[in-house]
Amino acid sequence: MQEPPVSDVPSYPRPPEPPLQPPPRPRRPLWGLTVLFGCLVVVLAGALAVCLGIIAWLTPRGEGLATAGKPAVALVSVEGLITASDFGGFMAPAAGMVAVLDQLRRAEKDDSVKAVVLWVDSPGGAPAAAQAVYNRVRELKSKKPVVAAMGDTAASGAYYISSAATKIVASPGTLTGSIGVIFSSINFAELLKRYGVEDVAITSGPYKDLLSPFRAPRPDEKALVKQMVMDIYDQFVRDVAAGRGMDVQRVRKLADGRVYTGRQARALGLVDQLGSRDDAILLAAQLGGIEGWPRIKEYISPPAWLRWLGETGAIRRPWYLALVDYPGPWLTLPPPGAGALVFPAMSF
Repeated sequence: MQEPPVSDVPSYPRPPEPPLQPPPRPRRPLWGLTVLFGCLVVVLAGALAVCLGIIAWLTPRGEGLATAGKPAVALVSVEGLITASDFGGFMAPAAGMVAVLDQLRRAEKDDSVKAVVLWVDSPGGAPAAAQAVYNRVRELKSKKPVVAAMGDTAASGAYYISSAATKIVASPGTLTGSIGVIFSSINFAELLKRYGVEDVAITSGPYKDLLSPFRAPRPDEKALVKQMVMDIYDQFVRDVAAGRGMDVQRVRKLADGRVYTGRQARALGLVDQLGSRDDAILLAAQLGGIEGWPRIKEYISPPAWLRWLGETGAIRRPWYLALVDYPGPWLTLPPPGAGALVFPAMSF
């Protein structure tokens, strides 16, 4: 048997087969970057909208754009409990006197404002805050007429402020007066004794815990508080007499804390005229030399973080924007009066 010829070409081992690779997956869209980009666009659009809204909010609208610089009557509101700050509690909208003082200052500097109407609808509040506005109104009325227009209530500290105006206009049914001072406190001493609770207070002096609600008040404490109350009461009476041009003793006879109606106050000389806020605006325009119904100008005090944008006055705007400007009265219900004070506090 013949053998096959042997080839002279050397033979090499066959390379192994490459492993099977899975087919390439299709590239998914970059959903993460897309969502991030979309969020960024929304944030930027929102920031732009807020900036435009702030600019529109701080810019005079409507009538002001067409009549800028023409004679106007400024309207400054004092509503709710009178306090130094803008917060009066969860159930009581407050009239922050810092904002009111700012608006009065801007009305004084505004050459287009010929008179000011002070819309007062308040049961009173803190003495120092009321005194600050009283003094500011007296300074302002030496340069421009100021007419106080009383709403449903303008009592105690609210009357204090009103008495500084050039003229006072009240509705016949307005509740005003209440010229007096109160320092009130609730005492829990008997309640604590019933349950065996004892208050331990270490003070640097005998009056550091003046009228503490956890113990019975001492006679000397009551006498000290009485002196404080009467001192502020005397300031109240003298300032009302100076503002109204009345004799101090005459005011003192009326200042027993009682509340008067607008008609009674008019007969007693505490009010100059009976009428509405519109009547007060017309009177202010007349005193300021403006014929007919005047242009009304209101000042908006922006939050502290917006004040760097500068000062501005805004013309009266549509009613629905009050929801943005003054949300407090819409979200809370005013109490029937000044309310009970748990801890010692001085108020008008």
